[in-house]
Amino acid sequence: MKFWTVADAIYEEGSLVERTKDAVNKYLEEQAGGKIVLKELEKVSSHPWVLGLFCIQKGHRKTHVVSFQGSNSDIQWIENVSTSSLVTKMWLSSMTKTVKVWEEKYIKKYDKKYGEPKWGEVVAFTGHSRGGQFASRCWKSKKLWRITWNGYRAKKSHCHINLATNKDPLITNPVLSHPERYIRVCDGGHSLHDFKGVTKDKTWAQLLLEQK
Repeated sequence: MKFWTVADAIYEEGSLVERTKDAVNKYLEEQAGGKIVLKELEKVSSHPWVLGLFCIQKGHRKTHVVSFQGSNSDIQWIENVSTSSLVTKMWLSSMTKTVKVWEEKYIKKYDKKYGEPKWGEVVAFTGHSRGGQFASRCWKSKKLWRITWNGYRAKKSHCHINLATNKDPLITNPVLSHPERYIRVCDGGHSLHDFKGVTKDKTWAQLLLEQK
């Protein structure tokens, strides 16, 4: 499962949801040959933090991954500096609610058609930068894989895989983050595209094994 592609695809969003879905799915067709499709898109807050529900097909099995977009505008970077923990908790609450609604809808859809609630299963969250923080902290009570890319203040556990570049100024700063929570996989700074050369064609499991 190519999580880099899913994390990158959410940055393909635009100003209109309809145009966004078309643009993202065109990108995914080019990158994954139709095996990954954006099903739903949601925007949280007025300068929106974006999250998307992606359906991934592997053989006859379909699962879902939620991808959280990181900071993508000057206003969001200002919010990063000034936002209180209360506001962040409100964003996380909205995102958690959205994911639950998505999962319930697709589980019911599968259950009605096939009698087994598997088609709607959300198996992982992923995201870059602030999106990595959202992926790490959203829906904490549910055991899901969390694959983050220079994820800001990402949590650590057996199901959290926090990938990082060697010179990210946020991840390497102990005041801003916890450097020991990350697996260094390549050179580069903060950009998601710094990971592309080493991660685009690898699964998270392959990356993890390479670090052992």
